[in-house]
Amino acid sequence: MSLPEVTIQFQNGALGRVQPNEDGVVALITYLQPNGNFSTDEPYLLKNLNDLYSLSLDPDERESHYKFIKIIEDFYSVAGNGAPLYVTFAAGFNSYNIDTAFQKTIQKATVKPKLIFVSGNINESTSPVENQNTFYGIWLQQVLSGVVNSSANYEKIPLALILDLSYNYGGNFVALRDYRSGAYGQYNRLGVFIGYKKEFVATLNQWVNISLIGRVMGRAAITPVHRNIARVKDGPIFSGDAYIANILVENAVQQTVILNQKGYITLRTFPNKQGYYLADDNLLAPVTNDFCQLSYRRTIDKAFRIVNDVVTEELLNDVPVNADGTVQAHYARTLESLIVSAIYNEMTAKGELNVLPDNPNDKGVVATVDETYNVLNTGEVKVNVGVRPYGYARYITIKLGFKTNNN
Repeated sequence: MSLPEVTIQFQNGALGRVQPNEDGVVALITYLQPNGNFSTDEPYLLKNLNDLYSLSLDPDERESHYKFIKIIEDFYSVAGNGAPLYVTFAAGFNSYNIDTAFQKTIQKATVKPKLIFVSGNINESTSPVENQNTFYGIWLQQVLSGVVNSSANYEKIPLALILDLSYNYGGNFVALRDYRSGAYGQYNRLGVFIGYKKEFVATLNQWVNISLIGRVMGRAAITPVHRNIARVKDGPIFSGDAYIANILVENAVQQTVILNQKGYITLRTFPNKQGYYLADDNLLAPVTNDFCQLSYRRTIDKAFRIVNDVVTEELLNDVPVNADGTVQAHYARTLESLIVSAIYNEMTAKGELNVLPDNPNDKGVVATVDETYNVLNTGEVKVNVGVRPYGYARYITIKLGFKTNNN
């Protein structure tokens, strides 16, 4: 007999789609060559740049150290001092080492991160993104997807993982896998970011490509779970020169369009607006998947955590049953009310769920206990929970013309 536990299944298909707090706790897994005051597979909690500098890195001699420091500086330039950021240094940049670092981050972090970013510096010629038989192609499907799904399903720690491939995309967008097609699986907990800036480093006497993943991390840390991190109203993600595959983003319109269409997170520009914006918050799943966007993923994951906390308190509790073994109505209403109240207080009241204005009793969430299921025989109470997300204005169509009369 297995241990008593709560099982929550994500219900996909319902959408019919053809300020730092615990929601904003993120983690970064990376690999650096030695020469620093840090250990591998140990998550370090940073809250400001002084915490970063205490690691005694060597940016003047090592390019990877310089890039890492700039990524963290970018994070705090967006998220601000005090924003919690876990950093774990992997023992190497391969699937085994990253998997180990992931597990250690989840196990040891006092406050569990809700988003994990993975960023390294692999030579493009040896591990291009476009070659799906390389480390990245195999890793995405066989390792990362299994790790994050296991974290959600078995450890009750749902999260999303964003892989930074800014250094490893050579520009061959035709060869990139189209994750929106559904032909390569539905990795609705995985995302891929591509975009970087350039800096001349005098001590290294060379130009260095620096991923803008730190800016993305910072934006995610301060953005409510329901909000798209690419929302234009939140301003540009970066205001210097940004690149995709060694092309300025403003000159890489076709790259941006195709990357976005295939499910990657990348950069774009807008006419008459300064700076670079995220194109969208895509995850590697087709648009028919309810969780193909990071905003939907974060929303449902927060609901998952709340429901799990509430219902775990009911494990092995007395359940009043009828003569036929089904749950009694008063217990069903009590459990439903506990779930709805918890989600309402933690999400709806904070504006993270959509409510219907013409229904004063609408709370943006519905919980229904199955009163036909035989609890006496099975020991199982079945509950269906639905939360109402927001829609997002991805396309705005306007008809504009001259008006010559008052009609």
